[in-house]
Amino acid sequence: MTYSCRCLHCCYLPVIAQPAISTCSISEAISNIAMLQQQDLVVAAGMPLHQVQQLALQCRQAKVGFMAGSASGPGGWYFVDLGEHRYVPKGLSEQSQQQTVNYQPFAGALTVPAAQLPHSTHPMYYVLQVLVLLAQEHQRPLTAEDFPAAQQLLHKAYSSSASSSNSSARAVQQQIAKQLLESFVFSQPEFAPVCAVLGGIIANNVVTAVSAFGAPLNNLLYYTLFDGRAIVECQQAAGAAAAAAKCAVQANRHRQAEAASGPPA
Repeated sequence: MTYSCRCLHCCYLPVIAQPAISTCSISEAISNIAMLQQQDLVVAAGMPLHQVQQLALQCRQAKVGFMAGSASGPGGWYFVDLGEHRYVPKGLSEQSQQQTVNYQPFAGALTVPAAQLPHSTHPMYYVLQVLVLLAQEHQRPLTAEDFPAAQQLLHKAYSSSASSSNSSARAVQQQIAKQLLESFVFSQPEFAPVCAVLGGIIANNVVTAVSAFGAPLNNLLYYTLFDGRAIVECQQAAGAAAAAAKCAVQANRHRQAEAASGPPA
């Protein structure tokens, strides 16, 4: 069976051109909603989180599927937002047997209050929450100077989360979260095995999404060398719309400030 799709790939690094995949600069993808509307799926790899947030919002407005992922040091993450997605479950062939799944936007999936998270929540989720919060505040890639503030936010998140009956296991999870946070804030080089696993998972889910055959991942996946396996979580926030609106306002203010300052000399 042959499927036709238009996929836009946004990445810092050059990629090999494919007939069904177009590439563009990050700034072009964020600012050109008309171009996004011509796509079936947008995939963002290795982008700074403040730009991931902006692009995720633009894709929501354009009603186009969005995927993002990044890796640093021993860990990586992958996010999927396909809006209202219809698909045929595997093993079935009748279009009348389609099922529908509604995805959370990026801002909503990453703003679940720590107090509402079960103690089994993966350390990478706490790390992502901290990274997204700081990226939203500063509207730039994080640096080593941001690490003390990131540590404080991570400690606050764990202090507010549901307590575990196993204190030793909780301490181990917090230590893993601290190491993952450090690897992302300091932009440590990616480990090849992590990239290989994440790349294979993303590629498989791209095919699943555009073919509408089988259920794509919903909505977060983590892979770290501490686990040695992929962990999937579906995070949903009650205030997803409000969180997305707040992120949109901050991103718009940043773009207006950049426009007012003019191009660099």
